[in-house]
Amino acid sequence: MPVLAAVLALSQVPIIPGPENFREWQRTLLPSQAESRFENYGWRNDLGSALEEAKRLGRPLLIWAMNGDPMGCT
Repeated sequence: MPVLAAVLALSQVPIIPGPENFREWQRTLLPSQAESRFENYGWRNDLGSALEEAKRLGRPLLIWAMNGDPMGCT
């Protein structure tokens, strides 16, 4: 909550949301196109086909792996 308060304090969005300032809140809270560029990459969730594609294209393969819940609920 302190981070949200800091973001709102730095922006010119009124602290109390309402129908008259909905678009301002939306612009403040939603990621911009530049912040969402990672969604445009062709992410793969099948390791076998990703390996074949990387080999065929002569590209490296990035494997993102983790142990546990992304929210720290393990």
